[in-house]
Amino acid sequence: MHDAYEPVPILEKLPLQIDCLAAWEEWLLVGTKPGHLLLYRIKKDAGTNRFEVTLEKSNKNFSKKIQQLFVVSQYKILISLLENNIHVHDLLTFQQITVVSKARGATLFACDLQQSPSGEAQLRMCVAVKKKLQLYDREFYELQGDFAAPDIPKSMAWCQNSICVGFKRDYYLIRMDGRGSIKELFPTGKQLEPLVVPLADGKVAVGQDDLTVVLNEEGVCTQKCALNWTDIPIAM
Repeated sequence: MHDAYEPVPILEKLPLQIDCLAAWEEWLLVGTKPGHLLLYRIKKDAGTNRFEVTLEKSNKNFSKKIQQLFVVSQYKILISLLENNIHVHDLLTFQQITVVSKARGATLFACDLQQSPSGEAQLRMCVAVKKKLQLYDREFYELQGDFAAPDIPKSMAWCQNSICVGFKRDYYLIRMDGRGSIKELFPTGKQLEPLVVPLADGKVAVGQDDLTVVLNEEGVCTQKCALNWTDIPIAM
């Protein structure tokens, strides 16, 4: 049988529990349970499946709780969910730039980068605060009022001008372009947590038990057959 991918360990026996990751180019950011932020450079050895991993920077006092990380390399910023609030740091120095005070109590966020007609990257961010969704621009100002969600979001990803949201029992598609329409998709299945992952072409991959389907911004499946796994994925 052909193996499409081969797992290769790059960090082993790390003495800290890993809570979240973010990667860009040859860099890997690791957020740990004690609140340490670690920055690694990863270089692949030519002609082999071995990697040279170097710890370039660490911050042991980054936060008491690092829940989520997202790198916007075009703006050289790091967006993070720390102690249930959205923080923005300089990507090179880890110095704090701002805190999104209205997002206090946040449990999740999703960012989207689009190219403007001039070629400039435009950032949008959706933040889940209890049963509400908040929408922010590049300067982290609100783009519109809070949107009421049917439950507390557990997972979400941008799908062009929509957000695909996984709740405890069901997946929904919510338009974030001012229409505010909401569309119920299908149940999450038997898995413990819903799984929604953005894809490069403006679509999302959504998990239901041992199946993964690809949806467009209308919530329509774009493939004839779902991907079938040998077990229920816990991450993707």
